[in-house]
Amino acid sequence: MGGACPSCGERLYAAASGKPVGESFGGTGQGITLTDAVFTRDGRSIAVMDSGGRMTVYDVATHRRTGEAIRGTIGGNAVRSPREDVVAASTRDGRVQLFDLARKASLGVLADGNRDGVQALAFAADGSKVLVLDAAGTLHERLVEPGAVSAAVCARAGAPLSRTE
Repeated sequence: MGGACPSCGERLYAAASGKPVGESFGGTGQGITLTDAVFTRDGRSIAVMDSGGRMTVYDVATHRRTGEAIRGTIGGNAVRSPREDVVAASTRDGRVQLFDLARKASLGVLADGNRDGVQALAFAADGSKVLVLDAAGTLHERLVEPGAVSAAVCARAGAPLSRTE
């Protein structure tokens, strides 16, 4: 991907030749720059994070947005879960925000921030955790898979949750 100005927009490039593939995806706006991009699992869409704190999903074939930009406080890198279309992105205040690419919606921000800032993000191989490396070099594991989160809450509460809970 390249360029982020009103007239140039983001582009895909062929890895082998370095040549542009298709037209640009459209500009991100005056003074807004691209911070990261990730493809959906099926490769049909690409989610672009920008310095304005937004994530915009584009159809790769048509180069058109597939909905409104999802607002957040994205401030850096992003990663996609290996088994679901969930994206974890670092925020400007040192937290991690989760997004559902299929629904094009925010899933919220992980409860505890990293006071030293997010230096790197990754998902565990099974997609159940987000691994967060902070500036002090400490690795934090955060559960994100619904079943694992529910089990952790139940274990902490000492009893299973009811269906309504």
